[in-house]
Amino acid sequence: PFIDTDEWELGKFLYTHHMQTEINTFLKLHWVKSKSQISFSSAQELLSHIDSIPTGPMWHCTKIDTTGYIMKDPIYLFWCNALEVTQEIFRNPGRSATK
Repeated sequence: PFIDTDEWELGKFLYTHHMQTEINTFLKLHWVKSKSQISFSSAQELLSHIDSIPTGPMWHCTKIDTTGYIMKDPIYLFWCNALEVTQEIFRNPGRSATK
């Protein structure tokens, strides 16, 4: 949904660090309107772009029990359901290709 990586970085920054009214105020600045070629002109359009980004399988986190062993830090296992990953690959083969 975004034109390029630069536009994605701008959108991500605005979404992460600003409220919708602040995003709208920024996007109404003359410099932004005249100098940039962004594909969204309001916070609502930005949020719509972000919502249209495909999601993948959900990540899970499991704390590994180390009963009987003293650990400086707990050990966590991050994982995805293998069936969901396989289904995602077959549903969207172009997105799954590695570069």
